[in-house]
Amino acid sequence: MNHTILFTGHMIDEKERQKPCFPASKETAVRAELRKQLVEEKTKINNLLIGIAGGACGGRVFL
Repeated sequence: MNHTILFTGHMIDEKERQKPCFPASKETAVRAELRKQLVEEKTKINNLLIGIAGGACGGRVFL
């Protein structure tokens, strides 16, 4: 059986945003955690692993 991962993200806040939601200062830590989680998931799968992500800014994963 194939294994599918669906990813949706969140855009990094504009510099002018009054109330922070996802400040740019968190990008590196979030990217590292996403990579860690995906690599860990790949080690559990013996069959095909399929990833689906939105194409909009904020929905990117780099492996």
